[in-house]
Amino acid sequence: RPQNRPNWLSPADKVVDALQGAVLFAENCEACHQPRNGRVYDTLGTDPSRGNVINDLLMKGARSEYLEICNPQTSIVMYGSPITPCASFDGRSLEGKEEAIMRQLDQQRGYNATALHGAWALAPYLHTGVIPTMFHLLVPAQRPDRFVKGRLTYDTQNLGFDWEEGADGGYLFETTAFHALTIKGHDTDIVEGDRTYRLDWSDDIPGAMALIEYLKTL
Repeated sequence: RPQNRPNWLSPADKVVDALQGAVLFAENCEACHQPRNGRVYDTLGTDPSRGNVINDLLMKGARSEYLEICNPQTSIVMYGSPITPCASFDGRSLEGKEEAIMRQLDQQRGYNATALHGAWALAPYLHTGVIPTMFHLLVPAQRPDRFVKGRLTYDTQNLGFDWEEGADGGYLFETTAFHALTIKGHDTDIVEGDRTYRLDWSDDIPGAMALIEYLKTL
């Protein structure tokens, strides 16, 4: 358990909900939100604009700049001993694998599903920050078109910073300000083979809240 996780994230009276949420998470979320999941998802309904900004020229430049500072021969001294931090990854040599440091363009058109450790601290959600709380991510039917950003007070029930209009502090964020700020995405269940992964919990609020209680423990 992270030592800096606030105490309010694991109240004893929510243990049963968290245990139920752990089961729901394993059934619906874990397959995608796992460490080192390199898959790129392009069918979740999120705006593709940010996933399409890389072209051949930008990728070539990024790869070149990266290799200038971190290539298999790069050596630094740490604690008095030389090390080569860019010589291998996960036990595999990177020698002669310069092309592998960035996946091919046709494999980049989408977004990664990151592990959710510390997700309570990452609001607002989605890659564009258009969803104020975890509750609104799980219950897309209640997503607001605008909300307040910039407050440091926290919504401990829904997982996110205080977002409602009317209180002091912060600034009003309009999710419809331009096209790429759509609140759509991660809002339709996914069917893969004989498995259905639930993303929209709008008709199961208790299930959404149980998931939230579990996410508080990560």
